[in-house]
Amino acid sequence: MSKRKWFFVSQCLVACALIIVLLISILGVPWVQAWSSDPSENTAVCIASDDQEAPVIVSDGSGGAIITWEDQRSGTDWDIYAQRVDSSGIPQWTANGVAVCTASDNNQHPAVVSDGAGGIIITWFDYRSGTDWDIYAQRVDSSGIPQWTTDGVAICTASNSQLWHEIVSDGSGGAIIVWQDYRGGNTDIYAQWVNPSGVPQWTANGVAVCTAQGDQWMSVVVADGEGGAIVTWSDNRSGLYSDIYAQRVNPSGVPQWTANGVAICTASDGQWGPTIVSDGSGGAIISWEDYRGDTYDDIYAQRVNPSGVPQWTANGVAVCTAQGNQEYHAVVSDGSGGAFITWQDERSDSEWHIYAQRFDTLGLPQWTANGVAVCTASLEQWLPTIVSDGSGGAIITWEDYRSGENINGDIYAQRVNADGLLQDPTHTWPFCTAGFFPAHMPDSYSGEVVLADLNPTTIPPEVQGVYWYDCSTSDWKFWAPGVPGTTLTNLGGGHTYDYMVTVTGSCDWEIPIDYEIPTPMPPPSDPHNWSSCYSGFFPQHLSDSYSGQVVLADLVN
Repeated sequence: MSKRKWFFVSQCLVACALIIVLLISILGVPWVQAWSSDPSENTAVCIASDDQEAPVIVSDGSGGAIITWEDQRSGTDWDIYAQRVDSSGIPQWTANGVAVCTASDNNQHPAVVSDGAGGIIITWFDYRSGTDWDIYAQRVDSSGIPQWTTDGVAICTASNSQLWHEIVSDGSGGAIIVWQDYRGGNTDIYAQWVNPSGVPQWTANGVAVCTAQGDQWMSVVVADGEGGAIVTWSDNRSGLYSDIYAQRVNPSGVPQWTANGVAICTASDGQWGPTIVSDGSGGAIISWEDYRGDTYDDIYAQRVNPSGVPQWTANGVAVCTAQGNQEYHAVVSDGSGGAFITWQDERSDSEWHIYAQRFDTLGLPQWTANGVAVCTASLEQWLPTIVSDGSGGAIITWEDYRSGENINGDIYAQRVNADGLLQDPTHTWPFCTAGFFPAHMPDSYSGEVVLADLNPTTIPPEVQGVYWYDCSTSDWKFWAPGVPGTTLTNLGGGHTYDYMVTVTGSCDWEIPIDYEIPTPMPPPSDPHNWSSCYSGFFPQHLSDSYSGQVVLADLVN
């Protein structure tokens, strides 16, 4: 090829590259990226100008997620945007998110639910009228294309304001939306069902769930499994203290229980802040903060059946009545008709820590009275949230100030199994920390676990050692780089032993796990079940049942 021709071709390639870059900037095609392994960087969802706040997230049903938030990139008003990221952390829609609503004035506080087809239904409160807040909603499909009227369909534009909405799927591609409504002067509870095409199905501006005297507020909702919903709220109809009420609305928008709701708890003093989950049988489990002792806030709960009849002790069963306050609770179904409940707890040293309790379908506590301690680290832990772990237990996460109160707030998490046993009984772990961990030890096995031949040059230098139990010789051993197979003296039955990994250096972290070994000494079980959240060097997972020799010798970092 001549120099002249090569120069021409090279210039064409440069021009094409520039055109591609220009098209990306104009069309908003996202740069390919993946989940960041650096906890100081993370994966950017939106880095547009000005502020983005109040993110909420829902699964996309394919291993990724859809996030929506309120956005002030316009420089003046708040709008609603959304972005989808796939399972690799790659944004799938327009760079920095697709516009869900950019109507005039402020649009804020998005709530979101899956549409069951890889997209979402979003609702928010909207000030486009310039006089009052209203409720609007929009559906965005899996490709990031809004499906309903530009800037959303009106769910409620009644007089005065409508605020603090909640949303649940109807199970058929639509959604049921519940909110606090000021049209009557006091705060009442209203609801609306919107179908997959964005058409409200019930009375214009919503059906009245409760319009009793006084204020009703702090409403939350759960699907009833039959196309309707169960709503619960704090209720001031008595005029002195707030109580807890609930109502079921069927798919036609008709309240099914006592007009203005059934009483869940009307005990002395005040009850407020209800949370709700399905009981899996058409009813619900409701929990709340309770001041009936007139001394401290406690946590109580009640189950209500599909007919609106409370099933447990009148005015609820005590979840926790320990000394001090118990507040800011969260609840999730246990998958067996009961529930896991977690809260922040002030029972000791005037500091807040995290506790949890499980209740069965009969309202009986399954764990230690007043809950198991999930985290009692130094200083304070606040605002727990909880999800099912899919295996009969739960995972709890919270704000943590152990590194310095009101200085460095961190996020920690803990997994607790169905029996209330923590997966690490003495420590919780920060996300995400690199390190070296032993494999999961099965509950029963034969043969010998051999760590002796691990090449010290292939593992991180921070790893100092591992204790493990050797079934074949009925003793505990210690492994360390350069000192394979070191034997830890067999102390016999009735003693406490450690199975641990110590990581020093930048992590400065150790995980001791204590076992009280009875006689005869069985092999220990390791309550850990670490996820792939951690980066670093991991041995293989040992199966639940095996014989022979497990060799980890050839693993390389």
